[in-house]
Amino acid sequence: MKSRKIFTLVNIILGIVLALSPFILFPVCNMLKSDGSHMGCWYSGIFITSMGIIIAALSFVKWRFIADVLAAGAAVACWLVPHEIIGLCADLSHDCQAVMMPAVGVLIILVVIVNVVELIMNFVKGGK
Repeated sequence: MKSRKIFTLVNIILGIVLALSPFILFPVCNMLKSDGSHMGCWYSGIFITSMGIIIAALSFVKWRFIADVLAAGAAVACWLVPHEIIGLCADLSHDCQAVMMPAVGVLIILVVIVNVVELIMNFVKGGK
């Protein structure tokens, strides 16, 4: 039971840090397109913030298997969606590419590792 509390606390912390990453800790550039709309990195930041909140919220779900799988999936989506769907700045020297995504990548790896380890531990313990 104590390990579950530790995993819950770690997931909450990682989710909050992930949620704060795009706009507070490692801010994306706030440049606008020529038409006045935001660039893709801005929307990627909103997506990553949303997924961080979801990861933290999933820590409170009673069904650990589902919560762990969803949290790991949300973390992976934080990498795939900005790169494959929404898009980031094409210039690799911009803040979203040079600062935010490397930091988010480390957080994603940590979230996935924590949730996979918890899944394995729950499986070994028989889901108790």
